[in-house]
Amino acid sequence: KASLHSKYAREEGFRRLLDNMPPPWGSFADEVGTSIGSIAVSHKPDHGVEAALFNDTAYGIVDGPDGTGKYTVVYRKKLDSLKPKDLEKIRDIGLAIAIGEHTEKSSLSFSDAVKEFSESNNVFRCRVTEKMSVIPISDGSGNAYKSYKGDGNYCYEIFELSNGNWGGEIISNFFANQSAYREFMSDKDTFRKKSFCGKRLIMRLCLSDVIAVGKDTRLLYRIVKQSKGQITLAGLNEAGSLKSRDADSEDAFRYLTKSPGGLKGLFARRVFIDTIGRVKDPGSPR
Repeated sequence: KASLHSKYAREEGFRRLLDNMPPPWGSFADEVGTSIGSIAVSHKPDHGVEAALFNDTAYGIVDGPDGTGKYTVVYRKKLDSLKPKDLEKIRDIGLAIAIGEHTEKSSLSFSDAVKEFSESNNVFRCRVTEKMSVIPISDGSGNAYKSYKGDGNYCYEIFELSNGNWGGEIISNFFANQSAYREFMSDKDTFRKKSFCGKRLIMRLCLSDVIAVGKDTRLLYRIVKQSKGQITLAGLNEAGSLKSRDADSEDAFRYLTKSPGGLKGLFARRVFIDTIGRVKDPGSPR
């Protein structure tokens, strides 16, 4: 029927070859929708620790670490990339004042006024200071002389606390490639059962791993982002630019963000999906 319908459409010059073709049976569309809805997309997670350990920018250390573990660092920044809030970070106070006075007097926008100042004074970069979490690099005597920002995380270890709640620890790419963690990984039996801090491991989550939530019903989510205290999830079959969709008020899609403790309340567990979409679910955690 499809072949005959297509032939007729071509002969009549229709743009859509199967337009208005009757369904092969009455419940065809509903059954196709049900089948599509039950598909479990198989994403490929990356469980390797071979990754960039830090980004390319080197930061000089001015002071630190403080009580929160952050350092005051200094680095070079292009003048034409400055924002109004960056003026107070410029290390050369005289330069900061000059730029501030020029932008206030100018009728141009801040960015255009800074560009004008840069070109007229032949100054294209400045040194700015900022507090941030960095990885210090030490010389032979143990003195930190520069630092880098970490460039991504290897996994989020979810473990059981002494009170029965769930806690978690981010393992950065940098730390995962240190000898202590490499040695920990080499003991396969311990690595499967324990977190690096020695607590009972609930699950270890890398980007694009899949978790199931729900006790009586099951929903599948993919790990799309992880940071301290936050695990960002998206529906398994969601596609497109998720960041743009999440910001679009007209799109129904929204990220689901949970803490390790929040995952326990959802009866979360890591599941495995093979290449043909079969879900291997260990069941709700105890």
